[in-house]
Amino acid sequence: MAFGAYAGFSKSSVGSLFPYDHPCYLASLSHLGVPLGLETWPGGCLCSPIPGGGGLSDAIGTWPYSSSPGSAELPQLRQELADRGLVTFRAFLNPALSVPVEAFVAAGFQVTPIKEHFVFEPALGLAPWSARTRRNLQRARSSWHVREIALAEHQHEVAEYHQSMLARKNMVGAIASLPPAHFAALTITPGFVTLGAFDQEGLGAALITAQHGQEVHYHALATVPRANRSGGCYALFASALDRWGPTSTLYLGGMPAGPDGPGVGRFKGRFSNRTKPLYMVSLVVNRTACEGLVAARGRQAWFPPYRMPGS
Repeated sequence: MAFGAYAGFSKSSVGSLFPYDHPCYLASLSHLGVPLGLETWPGGCLCSPIPGGGGLSDAIGTWPYSSSPGSAELPQLRQELADRGLVTFRAFLNPALSVPVEAFVAAGFQVTPIKEHFVFEPALGLAPWSARTRRNLQRARSSWHVREIALAEHQHEVAEYHQSMLARKNMVGAIASLPPAHFAALTITPGFVTLGAFDQEGLGAALITAQHGQEVHYHALATVPRANRSGGCYALFASALDRWGPTSTLYLGGMPAGPDGPGVGRFKGRFSNRTKPLYMVSLVVNRTACEGLVAARGRQAWFPPYRMPGS
């Protein structure tokens, strides 16, 4: 994918090594909006039309999170968003960064802690696993062989597994529901590494990671039911920990909303040794337009207040 197709992105954004800042990655999120290059926001944003909004749009950062500009650039970011005619802006901040919360607040942004993000730091080590966890790991390792795979060779399987997994959990339509085009784009975006878990029937689970220096960010998990029944996820997470844990900080993601959330949290807790908050920064760019949309559409318990959660 040619860089020339991304005119308007800052030179620092195009040259970034962090995978979520790469223009190819931004293009992979076309189901969330149209790529929008901003000089003051690393990696650019997505311009998301407001349904029934008379041509108005909001700006959102990349999923699952974005890099942060420097404190001195935040006033310029506000002006750039206003110049683009946007109504609101929202983005989740990379938990690997030292978030300048006070600087965002001073520049007029709202900063909201959304959830805790599970992290493994090599220097801290892991708490001893319970006997049950050790048995689950032993069973998983005997049933599943984990190796690095070329996502390009398995992208159709992985995309199908991902959608089927979300359907089983009744999560289709959520912001984390990734279309096949997203996985295709990851095959040409630098920094993404995929582990696959195989049994006698073939690929049963895959863990896609985004890697930057000594950081490994767990990006997406895709499984079939037999992998869930016989420990495919245990095998993937244990192998990732063995492979990268001695030298890298692992960012395992947070606990999803819904009935499966507590179980996912307990599972990730076994492979992490601390948590970090995931922050959302938000800004009402055009207050008059925002208030008009709320009056016409009703107020939601989310941001922007005229959109349903996840939209």
